[in-house]
Amino acid sequence: METKTTTDALREPRRKLALVIGIGDYEKIRKIKNPRNDAMDISSVLTSIGFSVTIERNLAYQNMASICKNFTQQIEAEDMVLFYFSGHGAGWEGQNYLLPKDFDGSNKKLNKSAVRVQSILEDINDRKPFVSILILECSREYRAPNGRMNKKVHGVGESYSALLGLQQMTPQPGTVIAFACASGTIAIEREEKERNSLFTKHLLQHITTPNEDIQIILCNVQKAVADETHSKQIPFLSTALLKKKIYLSSQVEEKPWLDLQYHQNSTESIKQPHELGEIMGYPTKDIKDGILNRIQGSMIGMALGDALGAHVEFRPREFLLQNPVADLEGGGTWGLEKGQFTDDTSMALCLAASLVCRRDFVPYDQLVRYKWWYKHGYMSSTGRCFDIGAATSDSLHEFEHRQQCFATTYKIPIEKLDFLSDAGLLTKFNVKCSSSGVAGNGALMRLAPVPLFFYRHSVHAVEYSGFSGMITHGDQKAYDACRYYGALIVATLQGARKEELLDNEFYEKHSSWFKPVPLVSEIMKIAHGSYKQKGGYDAGIRGKGYIVNALEAALWAFWSEENFEKGALAAVNLGDDTDTTAAIYGQLAGAYYGYGNLPEKWLQHVYAKNFLLGLSKWIAYEGEIWQPNKRSLLTTSPASMSSQQNTVVIPFDHQELDAKKTPLTPKISNVSSQQTFTRETRRARPSDGTEQHTVTPFTLTSRRAPMSQVTEKNRPYENAKNDSQPQSRTTISTATNSTFGSNSLFTRQSVAKNNNQGSSTKPSSKNTTKKNTGSQKKP
Repeated sequence: METKTTTDALREPRRKLALVIGIGDYEKIRKIKNPRNDAMDISSVLTSIGFSVTIERNLAYQNMASICKNFTQQIEAEDMVLFYFSGHGAGWEGQNYLLPKDFDGSNKKLNKSAVRVQSILEDINDRKPFVSILILECSREYRAPNGRMNKKVHGVGESYSALLGLQQMTPQPGTVIAFACASGTIAIEREEKERNSLFTKHLLQHITTPNEDIQIILCNVQKAVADETHSKQIPFLSTALLKKKIYLSSQVEEKPWLDLQYHQNSTESIKQPHELGEIMGYPTKDIKDGILNRIQGSMIGMALGDALGAHVEFRPREFLLQNPVADLEGGGTWGLEKGQFTDDTSMALCLAASLVCRRDFVPYDQLVRYKWWYKHGYMSSTGRCFDIGAATSDSLHEFEHRQQCFATTYKIPIEKLDFLSDAGLLTKFNVKCSSSGVAGNGALMRLAPVPLFFYRHSVHAVEYSGFSGMITHGDQKAYDACRYYGALIVATLQGARKEELLDNEFYEKHSSWFKPVPLVSEIMKIAHGSYKQKGGYDAGIRGKGYIVNALEAALWAFWSEENFEKGALAAVNLGDDTDTTAAIYGQLAGAYYGYGNLPEKWLQHVYAKNFLLGLSKWIAYEGEIWQPNKRSLLTTSPASMSSQQNTVVIPFDHQELDAKKTPLTPKISNVSSQQTFTRETRRARPSDGTEQHTVTPFTLTSRRAPMSQVTEKNRPYENAKNDSQPQSRTTISTATNSTFGSNSLFTRQSVAKNNNQGSSTKPSSKNTTKKNTGSQKKP
């Protein structure tokens, strides 16, 4: 197998687009069982190798013609384009036609009731693609009453005629054409139990081969079909390529190092980010230094802020007045090594991995990766999830509950649930897994990858920023805080000066980015400069878990100091949710100051720095390739948010109530066992000053271990629908594994490619309940 070199960068497509159609449920001619599965499986494998796939099934003529036309109109110069069809086809008067489900069997009006293949190819090639690939699994016999067909089939009565295959086609330059069998013949019918058509079966086995030229792949498929049928069926191939080494898949593009991976011979020891950085590939194209400096600055700045505040997380302002943080340190609340990060950066890495792997905004995949982090320690600096907010925990339990219901409804194998790629199927899954009124800072702490990826498309970047938070934090304030902060990061990457970012009229000057939903009053107040308080904490600035407080505090730190280091320290020394306040600050400040201006004395201690820098390159690379299409914003439906604008359930007099938690690790010094800590905001309720907070000891689970079964008895999100129910935060002890150095290092295949993805072990359900006072919580 060839190794891809940097010289191949000149032959890389801009994007990879595919239209996949399967029609088997014909109304007036013979039905076929395989096309539905053919289309689903081809769509899945194309998605896995980086194609943006449009999949359609059982289309009538008008709909089919319209979809083909709309697809070709999305093509831009230098895109790689693949068209796949499984169903009935007909060759008639020198042309080939794809038959829709409502085709009536009469060839007299075939040109007006079926889609002409040559027209599709002409429309594609008019867009000047990198390469056009046409694959037709439609050389099947069908009988049409009283029709004139190309050839008669022996044994068919005079009142019927039949088609023997498609007619030969001559490809235009830069085109590859493949039929399931030779022209003038029909494909061999498969047994009823077979899932796929014969040609497609072998295509599925070869098409994902990395670093293999498309012509070699199709020749291998051709040989495999001929061997299986003893040369009774030989696929037709015709190419007119103008380029060499045209790869459908490259090992670098597949990014297996972003899969959920375990060490060799282990079902418990997960590969951590610092190990992934040793095996990751890098984009072959150069990235503009100025943009890369800002993207890397934002990602590393977030991790630095997180690590800077981690060792004093939950410490009150009074403690930090007496013991101000002046430098990056380890130990403290979580017993981490200097430079290790917490849940803030871990979840941001999950989000970044989803954007880079899926090359698009796919909320379902984002939730899957958050679930991997929660269950398996994916993207954690310690190899385990040791700190998770109640809102996030509740949403992830709700997500898995919905997955289980979804699997039952659509008959999806459980082991495939985390790897769904059918866009049509995913639109049926409700990814908004949070109850309304959840406004913790967990939505904002992980935001950066979204505006960094989409900054070239401002409206999309802002809307996706809001929606990325909404899937786990359902309040309008969380949505708007993410939109506003995302807009600031977008403007930063577009070259805005600091005074422009801090302009009290920034929102009004960029109002087109936020349409059609305006900001709620709490976020609008911040946009108009409420954070510009010279007195800082004494003037009301708070580093709390409530997203409004968190946004205001991060912007105050950015406004009040002239460099990254001073601003990060100012954010941490506000106290309370120190790591998240500083992580939020770091996203914007890092993007503005750039990676090259971050404190060198801190950079040398950043955990998994090479991985973060490499992932930043992929964010820049894939973000540059991404282009919006007509479906880009359908999953977010900004208009649907307007119904929540007046459902504000956290009145001002309840925002400052603090939920309290006793730390689990004995490594915290100078803190009484009764010391309390600020947490994420809960929904408002008449407070009696107390609430129940659950502390869950960590139990290491295998990759086959499911999250606790969600039932009516233990489903916290059900109770949370009542505004009187407080939120809490689940905290997992790290006392037994406080540093990344204590984990064993082995090698293991990724879960995505492992066939044993079922469940056999459940995590421990032992909880201890502590009665605490107050109400402010982190995500």
